[in-house]
Amino acid sequence: MDDRRPPPGWLYAIGWSVLGIGMALGILRLLSLVSDFDLDVGGMPRAAMPGQLRLPAAAASDYTIYQESTSVVDGQSFLGGATPVSLSCTLTDPAGQPVALETHSFTHTNYSFPPYQGTSILTFHTDNAGTYELNCTTDPGDQQAVLAVGQSDSLSGAGAAFGTILLSIMIGVGIFLIQFFRRRSWFNRHRPAPPAYGPAPPYFPAPVQAAYGHPASRSRLQVNEFGRLIAVPSLVTIWLLTLVWMYTSG
Repeated sequence: MDDRRPPPGWLYAIGWSVLGIGMALGILRLLSLVSDFDLDVGGMPRAAMPGQLRLPAAAASDYTIYQESTSVVDGQSFLGGATPVSLSCTLTDPAGQPVALETHSFTHTNYSFPPYQGTSILTFHTDNAGTYELNCTTDPGDQQAVLAVGQSDSLSGAGAAFGTILLSIMIGVGIFLIQFFRRRSWFNRHRPAPPAYGPAPPYFPAPVQAAYGHPASRSRLQVNEFGRLIAVPSLVTIWLLTLVWMYTSG
Protein backbone atom coordinates (compact mmCIF):
# COMPACT_ATOMS: atom_id res chain seq x y z
CA MET A 1 0.00 0.00 0.00
CA ASP A 2 1.45 3.33 -1.08
CA ASP A 3 2.03 5.50 1.98
CA ARG A 4 3.75 8.38 0.21
CA ARG A 5 0.56 10.35 -0.30
CA PRO A 6 -2.22 11.09 2.23
CA PRO A 7 -5.58 9.29 1.94
CA PRO A 8 -7.77 11.05 -0.64
CA GLY A 9 -10.60 13.27 0.44
CA TRP A 10 -13.27 11.65 -1.74
CA LEU A 11 -14.46 9.56 1.21
CA TYR A 12 -15.88 12.75 2.67
CA ALA A 13 -18.03 13.05 -0.48
CA ILE A 14 -19.34 9.53 0.10
CA GLY A 15 -20.26 10.45 3.66
CA TRP A 16 -22.07 13.59 2.51
CA SER A 17 -23.88 11.57 -0.17
CA VAL A 18 -25.09 8.96 2.30
CA LEU A 19 -26.20 11.65 4.74
CA GLY A 20 -27.92 13.81 2.12
CA ILE A 21 -29.63 11.04 0.15
CA GLY A 22 -30.81 9.23 3.28
CA MET A 23 -32.26 12.33 4.91
CA ALA A 24 -33.93 13.37 1.64
CA LEU A 25 -35.52 9.93 1.28
CA GLY A 26 -36.74 9.99 4.87
CA ILE A 27 -38.21 13.49 4.65
CA LEU A 28 -39.91 12.77 1.31
CA ARG A 29 -41.32 9.57 2.80
CA LEU A 30 -42.75 11.48 5.78
CA LEU A 31 -44.28 14.14 3.54
CA SER A 32 -45.82 11.44 1.35
CA LEU A 33 -47.27 9.68 4.39
CA VAL A 34 -48.82 12.90 5.68
CA SER A 35 -50.37 13.60 2.28
CA ASP A 36 -51.64 10.04 1.84
CA PHE A 37 -53.02 9.91 5.36
CA ASP A 38 -54.81 13.21 4.80
CA LEU A 39 -56.54 11.69 1.76
CA ASP A 40 -57.27 8.39 3.53
CA VAL A 41 -58.92 9.94 6.58
CA GLY A 42 -61.95 11.11 4.63
CA GLY A 43 -62.36 7.71 2.99
CA MET A 44 -62.09 5.59 6.13
CA PRO A 45 -65.21 3.61 7.10
CA ARG A 46 -66.84 5.27 10.11
CA ALA A 47 -70.06 5.05 12.10
CA ALA A 48 -71.69 6.61 15.14
CA MET A 49 -71.78 4.38 18.21
CA PRO A 50 -73.67 2.71 19.74
CA GLY A 51 -74.20 0.94 16.46
CA GLN A 52 -72.53 -1.28 13.90
CA LEU A 53 -69.78 -0.73 11.34
CA ARG A 54 -69.29 -3.13 8.45
CA LEU A 55 -65.67 -3.08 7.36
CA PRO A 56 -64.33 -4.55 4.09
CA ALA A 57 -60.88 -5.78 5.08
CA ALA A 58 -57.93 -7.37 3.32
CA ALA A 59 -56.24 -10.58 4.38
CA ALA A 60 -53.20 -10.55 6.69
CA SER A 61 -53.47 -6.83 7.46
CA ASP A 62 -53.29 -4.66 10.56
CA TYR A 63 -56.00 -2.10 11.30
CA THR A 64 -56.42 0.73 13.78
CA ILE A 65 -59.71 1.93 15.26
CA TYR A 66 -59.88 5.69 15.88
CA GLN A 67 -62.33 7.55 18.08
CA GLU A 68 -63.21 10.88 16.51
CA SER A 69 -64.30 13.85 18.57
CA THR A 70 -64.98 15.90 15.43
CA SER A 71 -66.40 14.09 12.42
CA VAL A 72 -69.07 13.82 9.73
CA VAL A 73 -71.12 10.63 9.31
CA ASP A 74 -73.77 10.38 6.59
CA GLY A 75 -74.02 14.16 6.41
CA GLN A 76 -74.41 14.55 10.18
CA SER A 77 -71.76 16.61 11.92
CA PHE A 78 -70.24 15.68 15.27
CA LEU A 79 -68.42 18.70 16.62
CA GLY A 80 -66.29 18.34 19.72
CA GLY A 81 -68.42 15.65 21.34
CA ALA A 82 -67.45 14.49 24.79
CA THR A 83 -65.57 11.21 25.10
CA PRO A 84 -67.92 8.45 26.30
CA VAL A 85 -67.27 7.17 29.78
CA SER A 86 -67.52 3.59 28.62
CA LEU A 87 -67.14 2.10 25.16
CA SER A 88 -67.41 -1.67 24.76
CA CYS A 89 -66.68 -3.15 21.33
CA THR A 90 -66.65 -6.58 19.71
CA LEU A 91 -65.40 -7.56 16.26
CA THR A 92 -66.29 -10.62 14.19
CA ASP A 93 -64.71 -11.94 10.99
CA PRO A 94 -66.58 -12.95 7.80
CA ALA A 95 -67.26 -16.39 9.33
CA GLY A 96 -68.78 -14.86 12.47
CA GLN A 97 -65.81 -15.74 14.67
CA PRO A 98 -64.63 -13.18 17.25
CA VAL A 99 -61.48 -11.19 16.50
CA ALA A 100 -59.25 -9.93 19.30
CA LEU A 101 -59.12 -6.18 19.85
CA GLU A 102 -55.97 -4.79 21.44
CA THR A 103 -55.72 -1.47 23.24
CA HIS A 104 -52.94 1.08 22.96
CA SER A 105 -51.07 0.81 26.24
CA PHE A 106 -48.52 3.63 25.94
CA THR A 107 -48.75 5.59 22.69
CA HIS A 108 -51.61 6.88 20.58
CA THR A 109 -51.83 8.19 17.05
CA ASN A 110 -53.65 11.50 16.73
CA TYR A 111 -54.78 13.29 13.60
CA SER A 112 -56.56 16.51 12.80
CA PHE A 113 -57.67 16.91 9.19
CA PRO A 114 -60.85 19.03 9.20
CA PRO A 115 -63.57 18.05 9.59
CA TYR A 116 -62.02 14.94 11.17
CA GLN A 117 -60.14 14.81 14.44
CA GLY A 118 -59.41 11.49 16.10
CA THR A 119 -57.26 9.37 18.39
CA SER A 120 -56.33 5.71 18.05
CA ILE A 121 -57.87 3.48 20.72
CA LEU A 122 -57.81 -0.11 19.42
CA THR A 123 -55.98 -2.30 16.91
CA PHE A 124 -56.70 -5.68 15.34
CA HIS A 125 -55.27 -8.10 12.79
CA THR A 126 -57.19 -9.79 9.97
CA ASP A 127 -56.36 -13.32 8.83
CA ASN A 128 -58.93 -13.58 6.03
CA ALA A 129 -60.30 -11.11 3.52
CA GLY A 130 -63.97 -10.18 3.70
CA THR A 131 -66.43 -8.02 5.61
CA TYR A 132 -65.84 -7.65 9.33
CA GLU A 133 -68.47 -6.34 11.73
CA LEU A 134 -67.66 -3.96 14.55
CA ASN A 135 -70.34 -3.56 17.22
CA CYS A 136 -69.97 -1.09 20.05
CA THR A 137 -72.13 0.00 22.97
CA THR A 138 -71.89 2.84 25.43
CA ASP A 139 -73.26 3.37 28.90
CA PRO A 140 -76.76 4.85 29.10
CA GLY A 141 -76.59 8.61 29.10
CA ASP A 142 -73.26 8.83 27.30
CA GLN A 143 -73.01 10.83 24.11
CA GLN A 144 -72.52 9.14 20.79
CA ALA A 145 -68.99 8.26 19.76
CA VAL A 146 -67.78 8.21 16.16
CA LEU A 147 -65.38 5.38 15.31
CA ALA A 148 -63.32 5.19 12.12
CA VAL A 149 -61.15 2.30 10.95
CA GLY A 150 -58.02 2.50 8.82
CA GLN A 151 -55.07 0.32 7.93
CA SER A 152 -51.96 0.68 10.05
CA ASP A 153 -49.49 0.89 7.15
CA SER A 154 -48.78 4.55 7.86
CA LEU A 155 -47.22 3.66 11.22
CA SER A 156 -44.72 1.23 9.70
CA GLY A 157 -44.06 3.73 6.93
CA ALA A 158 -43.25 6.42 9.48
CA GLY A 159 -40.93 4.00 11.24
CA ALA A 160 -39.13 3.32 7.95
CA ALA A 161 -38.81 7.07 7.30
CA PHE A 162 -37.34 7.86 10.72
CA GLY A 163 -35.16 4.75 10.48
CA THR A 164 -33.80 5.97 7.14
CA ILE A 165 -32.87 9.35 8.61
CA LEU A 166 -31.27 7.87 11.73
CA LEU A 167 -29.36 5.18 9.83
CA SER A 168 -28.07 7.70 7.27
CA ILE A 169 -26.81 9.98 10.02
CA MET A 170 -25.00 7.09 11.72
CA ILE A 171 -23.44 5.76 8.50
CA GLY A 172 -22.51 9.22 7.21
CA VAL A 173 -20.87 10.25 10.47
CA GLY A 174 -19.10 6.87 10.60
CA ILE A 175 -17.56 7.48 7.16
CA PHE A 176 -16.49 10.99 8.21
CA LEU A 177 -14.75 9.61 11.29
CA ILE A 178 -12.99 6.85 9.33
CA GLN A 179 -11.61 9.34 6.84
CA PHE A 180 -10.67 11.82 9.56
CA PHE A 181 -8.66 9.27 11.54
CA ARG A 182 -7.03 7.86 8.40
CA ARG A 183 -5.78 11.30 7.37
CA ARG A 184 -4.74 12.25 10.88
CA SER A 185 -2.80 8.99 11.19
CA TRP A 186 -1.00 9.64 7.91
CA PHE A 187 0.02 13.18 8.89
CA ASN A 188 1.20 11.96 12.29
CA ARG A 189 3.40 9.36 10.62
CA HIS A 190 4.90 11.91 8.24
CA ARG A 191 5.74 14.65 10.67
CA PRO A 192 9.43 15.66 10.54
CA ALA A 193 11.44 13.41 12.83
CA PRO A 194 14.15 14.70 15.18
CA PRO A 195 17.77 14.24 14.11
CA ALA A 196 19.30 10.84 14.78
CA TYR A 197 21.63 10.69 17.79
CA GLY A 198 21.85 6.96 18.24
CA PRO A 199 19.50 4.17 19.19
CA ALA A 200 16.15 5.31 20.54
CA PRO A 201 14.34 3.60 23.42
CA PRO A 202 11.78 1.02 22.18
CA TYR A 203 8.84 2.95 23.59
CA PHE A 204 9.39 5.94 21.26
CA PRO A 205 6.78 6.52 18.50
CA ALA A 206 7.34 4.92 15.11
CA PRO A 207 8.51 8.14 13.34
CA VAL A 208 11.17 8.61 16.01
CA GLN A 209 12.20 4.95 15.78
CA ALA A 210 12.56 5.34 12.01
CA ALA A 211 14.71 8.46 12.47
CA TYR A 212 17.03 6.55 14.80
CA GLY A 213 17.39 3.75 12.29
CA HIS A 214 14.59 1.46 13.51
CA PRO A 215 12.07 0.95 10.63
CA ALA A 216 8.43 1.42 11.46
CA SER A 217 6.17 -1.60 11.29
CA ARG A 218 4.74 -1.47 7.77
CA SER A 219 2.75 -4.68 8.22
CA ARG A 220 0.76 -3.19 11.09
CA LEU A 221 0.26 -0.01 9.11
CA GLN A 222 -1.10 -1.93 6.13
CA VAL A 223 -3.47 -3.94 8.32
CA ASN A 224 -4.87 -0.79 9.92
CA GLU A 225 -5.27 0.98 6.58
CA PHE A 226 -6.87 -2.06 4.97
CA GLY A 227 -9.33 -2.39 7.85
CA ARG A 228 -10.31 1.25 7.62
CA LEU A 229 -10.61 1.10 3.84
CA ILE A 230 -12.91 -1.92 3.71
CA ALA A 231 -15.05 -0.40 6.46
CA VAL A 232 -16.37 2.29 4.10
CA PRO A 233 -17.82 0.00 1.39
CA SER A 234 -19.10 -2.26 4.17
CA LEU A 235 -20.98 0.61 5.79
CA VAL A 236 -22.40 1.75 2.45
CA THR A 237 -23.50 -1.82 1.65
CA ILE A 238 -25.23 -2.14 5.03
CA TRP A 239 -26.94 1.21 4.43
CA LEU A 240 -28.23 0.21 0.99
CA LEU A 241 -29.40 -3.26 2.06
CA THR A 242 -31.18 -1.85 5.10
CA LEU A 243 -32.98 0.76 3.00
CA VAL A 244 -34.10 -1.89 0.53
CA TRP A 245 -35.37 -4.08 3.39
CA MET A 246 -37.22 -1.24 5.12
CA TYR A 247 -38.99 -0.08 1.96
CA THR A 248 -39.86 -3.52 0.54
CA SER A 249 -40.69 -5.64 3.58
CA GLY A 250 -44.28 -5.77 4.73
